[in-house]
Amino acid sequence: MEENLKNSVILLALILTVATGCASNSKLEKPKVTKPAEPEPIKMRIELTDKQINAAKNAVLEKLKDPESARFSGIYGVSNDSLQSGYAVCGFVNSKNSYGGYAGKTPFSVSNNTAIILSNGKFSGIERSVIKDFCTSNTAAQ
Repeated sequence: MEENLKNSVILLALILTVATGCASNSKLEKPKVTKPAEPEPIKMRIELTDKQINAAKNAVLEKLKDPESARFSGIYGVSNDSLQSGYAVCGFVNSKNSYGGYAGKTPFSVSNNTAIILSNGKFSGIERSVIKDFCTSNTAAQ
């Protein structure tokens, strides 16, 4: 009988060990499945036609308080497959503000005939990041 008791205790210990092991395995977290990042579109500087430059200038002029005073500089294009038009026009504009003085060279970006102009911190980080994203090429050849 003592032998049966020993065997019963050993069997009970074995069952508890297996049951405890199974219970702890059921609490394991499932690995999180993440969507792979999409590759960043290739962006590089491109040569613009006069028509593209003029269209971009007109989009910027529509946003200015004194469009007749606008002075453009540093205009260039950046190809960008993520844009509907496939490219953005970037540069600087200096124009008169509501006080009649020139505001200084202000960065702008035009894509899909929509202009974004930064003016003395009046815009949020979103506009700044859009201009940075649209106007920065990510290839070695610039």
